[in-house]
Amino acid sequence: MQIDQRIGPSYMARKRTQRHNKDPQPRRTARMRRGLGKLALVFAGGLGLGLALGIWLSGPLGRPQSTALLPPLPEQRAEGELRPGDGLPVRITRSEHALKNFKFEEPVNPVVPEDARTPVPLPSKPQTVERQTEPRPPPKPKEAATNNVAALPPSTPPKPVSAPVEAVETALPPAIPDAPDAPAWIKNAALSEPVLGEPMIAIVIDDLGIDQPRTARTIALNGLLTLSFIPYGYHLREHVREARAQGHEVMLHLPMEPVNPDVDPGPNALMAGMKPEVLSQRLDWALDQFDGYVGINNHMGSRFTAWEPGMRIVLERLRRKGYLFLDSITTQETKGYRLARSMGIANATRDVFLDHDMRREAVAAALAKTERIARDKGYAVAIGHPHDGTLEELRTWLPTLKAKGIQLVPVSTIVRLTNPSG
Repeated sequence: MQIDQRIGPSYMARKRTQRHNKDPQPRRTARMRRGLGKLALVFAGGLGLGLALGIWLSGPLGRPQSTALLPPLPEQRAEGELRPGDGLPVRITRSEHALKNFKFEEPVNPVVPEDARTPVPLPSKPQTVERQTEPRPPPKPKEAATNNVAALPPSTPPKPVSAPVEAVETALPPAIPDAPDAPAWIKNAALSEPVLGEPMIAIVIDDLGIDQPRTARTIALNGLLTLSFIPYGYHLREHVREARAQGHEVMLHLPMEPVNPDVDPGPNALMAGMKPEVLSQRLDWALDQFDGYVGINNHMGSRFTAWEPGMRIVLERLRRKGYLFLDSITTQETKGYRLARSMGIANATRDVFLDHDMRREAVAAALAKTERIARDKGYAVAIGHPHDGTLEELRTWLPTLKAKGIQLVPVSTIVRLTNPSG
């Protein structure tokens, strides 16, 4: 039997030699082509993924986005530094979807310090005045009898009887807004002449001007409210004009830094540690967004109101412009109302947050607490926000006050009562 020599050891050795002697260039070229093809696929996939991600982040076409106009920075500047003519960043759009997630205030509800509750005691009972009437004329004497009985001598005319002294509840003297030296908080105050001796409540609604439908619903409420508009809201001048026409009082809700860094107070907020010139620019920007207001109260600010240097700058500006300060008291460490008193600035403090818990039954309980405080110390200031539950409960509660013997007044009336210099 013949054996095939090709499968022997010598044959396998020859095949290995032939493979080693072949030119390797074609194999390298093929491998390079395969590698380049894979690289091209990876690059194309990354490009497509980046494009898709960009479209997703920008949102659907035509949907308004929350953005900011930032001034150009032609040169290197310190953080937050502004130059004359720069303008300030302003939020220009906000979708209804974004509004659903907007946090109106810090999630805080600190206990109000005791010295903030009773800055000046109110009169405990009404003043009395003597109300005199004309004395009654003496009765006309009867004609003497014509019988044989001797006529009696005429009687002495009775003394005039004075009218009894009546206790009359006197109203707080009205402010004189047209006085040339009247401060802005008196000139812009809502008309109110409360009666002393009856408890008074001031209801403040913050953060107006952002949500347009809720702002309109708040303005339409039937009752003398104090409406505080945030300076980066929309159509502020129109809203303020309508609010004043409805008889409401107007304030400016000034954004300030909270303790929680995850809570955004909004554009141009006053931040602790800011340079005085930057702080002043932001403050002036806010104060110039509309007019006709009596003063400011703080939006958030649990960190900023505890920073005395910054609060001094704010309060000094208010004093020069003649505005009052309502301390919302978002922290027990606030320097606001204490500094305002020491600087002689018209001021008031918050007693109750109405909607820290936004459920309607919780708002009703907070309003009942406000009534108790008003009866206890003569007045109370409650702060709420344009949440649906708050607005609905106020719509039901406001008409009940007259029957309860409680007066609804603006914040400026509380300030006139509790500030001797006011």
